[in-house]
Amino acid sequence: MKQTLHRHLCSLLYLGVFCSGLSLSAQTFLISDGDISGECAGSFFDSGGQNAGYGINEDFTISICPNLAFPSTGIRLSFAGIDVGATDLFEIYDGPTVDPATQFDGSFLANVNQAFAIEATANNTSGCLTIVFQSDDTDEGNTGWIATISCVAACQPIEAVLVGSDPMVSPPDTGYIDVCPGQEITLEAMGIYPQNGNSYTQSDALSRFDWVLGDGTTTVGPSIRHTYGQPGGYNIQLTITDTMGCRNSNYLSRRVRVSPYPIFDLDDNLDPTICADQQLKITSSVDAQNPANLTVSPSTQTFSPPGFIADTVFLPDGTGTSYFSSLLLNQFEEGATLDNVADLESLSLNMEHSF
Repeated sequence: MKQTLHRHLCSLLYLGVFCSGLSLSAQTFLISDGDISGECAGSFFDSGGQNAGYGINEDFTISICPNLAFPSTGIRLSFAGIDVGATDLFEIYDGPTVDPATQFDGSFLANVNQAFAIEATANNTSGCLTIVFQSDDTDEGNTGWIATISCVAACQPIEAVLVGSDPMVSPPDTGYIDVCPGQEITLEAMGIYPQNGNSYTQSDALSRFDWVLGDGTTTVGPSIRHTYGQPGGYNIQLTITDTMGCRNSNYLSRRVRVSPYPIFDLDDNLDPTICADQQLKITSSVDAQNPANLTVSPSTQTFSPPGFIADTVFLPDGTGTSYFSSLLLNQFEEGATLDNVADLESLSLNMEHSF
């Protein structure tokens, strides 16, 4: 199924956002224009530009290289989305030439109407990116792409790894950390730096570890301790930032379940008047069907979704066009459905423009 990437600046008027008199100015480049050199700003389009799709039987190879006035930088292409035919070829290489060893994997081709970015790595001393695009004469009508060109510090990759926790995560890869209210947990993480030393030095000692603990608190350091005082579900997230401002590319998140207090229910037939030194026999059960005058039953808690979800939409020059972006909410159970609009308590939007 084909999807269309619309390009329009103020598509959210119905949410109470008013846009007026916004004007952006940046150089526009088409893949059909040939190599781009010495640029750290601008918009990069398919051959149809911002208002049309690409044509049939196209065959373009283009290199985009940074401005040499900014040393140790590489090109970053921030796509608002990409929509090419299933049988068309779109490849990006980490360097100034087409080299199979430097080709980025093609997972970005699934990002129809979703923002993503690809940038030159620190191993790429040229800082250039090379794009290859070939279209055939079938399955046409796709809108192509729009990307913003910028120069960024040439980052060496970082992978965040959770070394251990107490209590342990169960199961280790996607499980939970289960604790009682007031019980302390410890978390220890490390960074993996596969290109360390190629352009600059990376290490845990030189990196900053930022933890968001899900209960409104944050802390720093590769090893942390924290206590949750209230029952509920909490999402823990970790970001590692090195000396160049580069961050881990993987999404390291763990979930903590803090047990709710049980519910105690006394039998109405229990004598309500108890005198000093009088014996009272209490029998308890976790099964309401078993004879007991004290029934213990579990209570439930949920994971609360975060207060905000953020994304970036890149808006080139344009008049009378539309822009769309998708936000992924992954805090709900699989298959969960909003059946009644009255269950939606509120929806707010804050838009910020920068260029």
